[in-house]
Amino acid sequence: MEEVRRLVERNWSRWEQGIGAVQVQEEDFVLYLMWGIDLVKEQDGDVNGRFRDMVFSALRKKFIRSSFTSNGQDLGYLSDLVCAGVMYCYGLVLTESLGCLQVYDELLKGFGGDWKRIQEIKGKIVADDGLIKDWMVSYMKSGKFYTSKDEVEWAAEGGSEPLIRRNKLSKIDLFRLAIALHEYGAFKSADGDDLPQWKVVQAFGQMLGEDFSGYTNNVGGGTATENPEIFDKLKRAFKKYEDRKLEEKEARK
Repeated sequence: MEEVRRLVERNWSRWEQGIGAVQVQEEDFVLYLMWGIDLVKEQDGDVNGRFRDMVFSALRKKFIRSSFTSNGQDLGYLSDLVCAGVMYCYGLVLTESLGCLQVYDELLKGFGGDWKRIQEIKGKIVADDGLIKDWMVSYMKSGKFYTSKDEVEWAAEGGSEPLIRRNKLSKIDLFRLAIALHEYGAFKSADGDDLPQWKVVQAFGQMLGEDFSGYTNNVGGGTATENPEIFDKLKRAFKKYEDRKLEEKEARK
């Protein structure tokens, strides 16, 4: 997946200029592209003939569930970007597989009138072809599907699963996490401006369906006088995750 990330990084500064009201970040698009590659790889139903429509529909559902605003033009452009990226990646493995060549040809016919726009974007993609090609060939030969393996199933039918905060994560600790991310500069507004701390904290509250309007009083001087353990706990939790992934990788060898 690192090669796909590099592909997006090389092109994102140019691509995002065409995205208007759709609130999508570079890391989001990496997931969309991986999902699109897997959607074609699975070859379920009439995916080749309906691929662009399926991408558009899935993105639209995602933004509706996320309460993001977007118009048809923005959403159409983003769908074309995903299609162009997928076509670019599949184009790199054509010499390796007659099956891929057939799929590629069917996709072209399925795009119909959309193909001209998609081809324009595809023709401007800048990447290290050797790295991404090697990854694509290996990925296509493997049985791995990123979306199911890593639970990135945002395009699944039905509503999104609500997030319920467990008692092990106190509200004050959640405030601390939001504040730390704000201080780190992790978020920006749709216009690219810096966000005030209260907006970041309130966004976390909206995401979890909780009222964080009085967050300043709850954090108060406690942050200065206490030694919050939440960051150490998260560090240990992520280390546990990395160790488990490493064990799974070793077991597959």
